[in-house]
Amino acid sequence: MAQRNHSQAAPTGRGKKIFFVGGGGGGKSTMALLTASTALARGVIPHIYDMDRANMSLDRFFDGLIPTENKIDRDSADPAIVPDFLEERVFSHDGNALIDMGANLEDGLLYWVADRGRVVADDIRIICPVQKIDGVSAIARIYANTEGIKKILVLNPGAGRMAANARASESYQALLAQGANEVIFPSFDHTLVRIDRFGVRPDLMLEQGGLFDRQGAKNLLREVEGFYEPLPDFRIW
Repeated sequence: MAQRNHSQAAPTGRGKKIFFVGGGGGGKSTMALLTASTALARGVIPHIYDMDRANMSLDRFFDGLIPTENKIDRDSADPAIVPDFLEERVFSHDGNALIDMGANLEDGLLYWVADRGRVVADDIRIICPVQKIDGVSAIARIYANTEGIKKILVLNPGAGRMAANARASESYQALLAQGANEVIFPSFDHTLVRIDRFGVRPDLMLEQGGLFDRQGAKNLLREVEGFYEPLPDFRIW
């Protein structure tokens, strides 16, 4: 295994702040989990932030890697919670960061980008997973309000007919017509079910799992690496 990079600074200067943003149930947390686990398997330790107040699932998989200050307050009604969190935590260092952004906070991100965040626009990457038609409108709004920021539109075909319906929708097709960079996320089937059932992320499953789980985790991590291979702007290894 590669030597782990514990440095606060990114290897090549200012780090990438990769936001997983979109409608609820689109696969944001799953993508954040698999991306972080793949980085860890390659010896890179990113800063991980859980801003999904409705479903703080990342802490279950990254025990000890997500300190309390990296988790947004689930109960706060303060309208400044998003800009304060971004400025005081996510952008308080030059390291690479992965941010699981809750669907109910996406507007806060968009307002902050328009008001104060343009100064760090070059550091921001936005990954928009979609697997259901009701998440497409949120992604269309994100695209409309983040001009000049690097983004990818990620279709999750694992949702079957729901994903096909989402892609066929007028809003999704409009995004493609406007030049959105669409990427297809791999389907992982039973290994992903096992990861969720036992709460063991893939990089640890390589060491702790049984014969079939180790093989499944190895294949999964290889698939995630392959997904990011043609996307150097969106990977941190």
